[in-house]
Amino acid sequence: MKLNKAMKHWTLRISCLAIATFAFSALGAQSFKLSPDKPYEVYVSGGSTLHDWTATVNNVIDIPPTMTINLKEGGVIESFGFKAEGKSMEGGRGSTMDNKIYKAVKCDVHPYITYKQTAPAKLQAAGKDQFKLISKGIVSVAGMDKEIEVEVMASLKDGVLTFTGEEPMKLSDFEIDPPSALFGQIQTKDDITVHFTINYQAE
Repeated sequence: MKLNKAMKHWTLRISCLAIATFAFSALGAQSFKLSPDKPYEVYVSGGSTLHDWTATVNNVIDIPPTMTINLKEGGVIESFGFKAEGKSMEGGRGSTMDNKIYKAVKCDVHPYITYKQTAPAKLQAAGKDQFKLISKGIVSVAGMDKEIEVEVMASLKDGVLTFTGEEPMKLSDFEIDPPSALFGQIQTKDDITVHFTINYQAE
């Protein structure tokens, strides 16, 4: 009889502890939604034998519309991804340059450049309301897949959670021939960098 009472007592204590732990974890998590005003900024930078260049991506879809995260050391972002429409890129130098970009990344066959995170990413404290994380995933460009690890900075200010990062790549990694102009006199360099900013606001 005493044994049964003791077991019931410990079972009750364990149950209460589990409930308290869950409640504390839930209280620590914050919910965010993709900012309706300026949800993202994505652009690609590179160089050529004549000048440096940038191409802005004007249409990015399939960014998670909401996010629930515990903003502290060890907090986890379980999944992330997006799709960038190739033909929404603008190089700022007219349609001739834009069309060369579309042809190089094979937009007619592969209309989207995609990224999909393949493993949970843990937050590392990097200052007051600032965190660093490594997002491991697969980027697909021109039909070619490549595993990458992107260092991302996250910062919280005035209820806005901002993710920023940049990832150096090579066109040759995706079997892309660097575009050229003037019968090859101007040649795009192999090295490019993808820059991104994604904004969420507290719900």
